[in-house]
Amino acid sequence: ASAAAVAAAACASVGGAATGVPWPRATPPLGRAGSPTAAEAGEGELWAPLQAYRASCAGVAGLAALPVGLLAGWYLLAGDGRDRPVPVPRALAAAGVGVDERLRLRSTRAKGMGLAVSKPVPAGCVLMKIPSEALLTGALAKRVLGPGASDLEPSVALCALLAEGRRDAKVGGGRDVLGLLEYLLAMPAKFPSLPLWLDDERAEELLGGTALHFASRALRAQAEAERQAAIAALGENLQAAWSPECWMWARAAMLTRAGIAAGAEEADGGVSEEQPSNDITIVPLVDFANCAEVPSAECRRGPSGEVLLVALQDLRAGDEVTLRYGDQSHEQCLFTFGFALPSTKCVVSAPLPLTTLEGASNLRAALMQLLVISVLESDGSSGSDGGVPPAARLFRTPSGEVDCSELIMVANILHMDEEKVKAVAEVASRSNGILPAELGERPLGAAPAAHLEGLLEVWLDALGGPPPAGGAATSKAGRDELAPLRAYRAECRALVAAALARVSAP
Repeated sequence: ASAAAVAAAACASVGGAATGVPWPRATPPLGRAGSPTAAEAGEGELWAPLQAYRASCAGVAGLAALPVGLLAGWYLLAGDGRDRPVPVPRALAAAGVGVDERLRLRSTRAKGMGLAVSKPVPAGCVLMKIPSEALLTGALAKRVLGPGASDLEPSVALCALLAEGRRDAKVGGGRDVLGLLEYLLAMPAKFPSLPLWLDDERAEELLGGTALHFASRALRAQAEAERQAAIAALGENLQAAWSPECWMWARAAMLTRAGIAAGAEEADGGVSEEQPSNDITIVPLVDFANCAEVPSAECRRGPSGEVLLVALQDLRAGDEVTLRYGDQSHEQCLFTFGFALPSTKCVVSAPLPLTTLEGASNLRAALMQLLVISVLESDGSSGSDGGVPPAARLFRTPSGEVDCSELIMVANILHMDEEKVKAVAEVASRSNGILPAELGERPLGAAPAAHLEGLLEVWLDALGGPPPAGGAATSKAGRDELAPLRAYRAECRALVAAALARVSAP
């Protein structure tokens, strides 16, 4: 079998990472708010500007265009290291969003947009408060888009709403039909290091043979299917869906900024029907915070469902406000955000799913399930995404040697005879379900050895040689924005070569 055939199923779990941030219930005192309250912002419901949305998309006169030319230039062209106030659009201000006056939006060419403080801030200070009504959710998007969106998945509806809002802000004469103009203009215009963002030719050049290649192509195909579903449901009322570029921008924005959040709790402890459980959610303004190994802030859930951005330590003037984006593998970080933290160990998903062949005995399947549980526990996962089994992995030990024990275990379980299966099962039953370590030390016979050698040879061939040095995407500061992807593929190649040498050794 080709590497593509086996890896497509094995690597789909790379995209199954949850991108939300954990929200403990503790609520510190609110810091100074630099944004107007709902009362100060004026009369009307939070999403009153959105009521003109359907009429505007249908060609009926919408909200009056705002004089935003200078504003757009300010957010899009500001130079490196410049701080500016955090943009609080009128829809968010009307919701009662609170931003500490010391919190600033910083533009750097090295990391893009981020948050920083202009003056010292003590630990425990609430830098931002986002009421639950201001969260951008799939349920909200479906209400705004109207009856035509009733059958759309919440994530598709939210993607459609973001795409239309961004389109209006950029090419619609500065229309602000969502009341989110400043926020949308401050978001990245492109996502060059995100695998999803790469066209097929570029993805093959940079990621061919890797789990990220197959997973990102699958997600890109899914995004196109979702775009067609939005066109079918909303027709001429959704202009942005007719543009693959607008849609891909919104899909990339969601991948890097949205997460799954539980339904907002009511005062009596019940769950709000306004935001269904597990709805896709973007926390606006908080999503500008960059990631760090040791974050300076964290998100907490307040008693009324609001999201609080809280300083974890004393911050000096100029310090960046950062979050930890959750515990994800190296591949998951690259897939979801287009970068990986230096401390994240590069663990490579192999084109060998942790499943038995059709018709395998129940005992053999049980042994494979024990291996699945072991892999999920070591990876900090609770399960696979969408029923897709996890894949065996390659990684380096602390001494720098390649660990291919999971691949060896899979091959041995698949090829051992029934007597050996029973013997291994008896050992595991006496060890609380732990498979014997020797099962992953070497192939137990010619059949598993040939299986692994053949698979690794095909995989190494698919990974190919180093990509051409030319054509690198660089930032204005001269930084190679594709360097994380190049480094990932190079490490995949090195790990596979080392694994092949090990299983081929006498």
